[in-house]
Amino acid sequence: MAAGAAVTQAAPALGTAEWLAEFLLSPGPAALAAVLAAAVGFAATRARIRADRAAAEKARQDAALRSAVARRGQVEDRDLAQWWAVFRWVAAQDDPDGTVPASGVLEALGGGADDGVRSALVTLALSRGRTSEERCDDA
Repeated sequence: MAAGAAVTQAAPALGTAEWLAEFLLSPGPAALAAVLAAAVGFAATRARIRADRAAAEKARQDAALRSAVARRGQVEDRDLAQWWAVFRWVAAQDDPDGTVPASGVLEALGGGADDGVRSALVTLALSRGRTSEERCDDA
């Protein structure tokens, strides 16, 4: 062979066993596998990020719901405590002769009562010291 002469080899026919053996030993399959692995990794990372964001949003919504329920309970407790404090104050203002000077406040408390126990307390406080005829006149 002469110096500098190129060695030429005929390429195998496409789809033959020789072509497949040469292709598998070339850098092509490795590059294809690397691109495929990168695509799978990217898809898995996006799915994980999406799942983490959805979980964080669900946790935020659950926390907001728990907070709203707790706040509603605190407001109800505060309202009941205020109602009871006003009722006790009005009941303490009773005259020794049995009259209730703050009957307007008691009637307002009774109007704002949304349960039977508080309504009964107001009714009893209003009727205390009154005769049965006076109670019947109100009915």
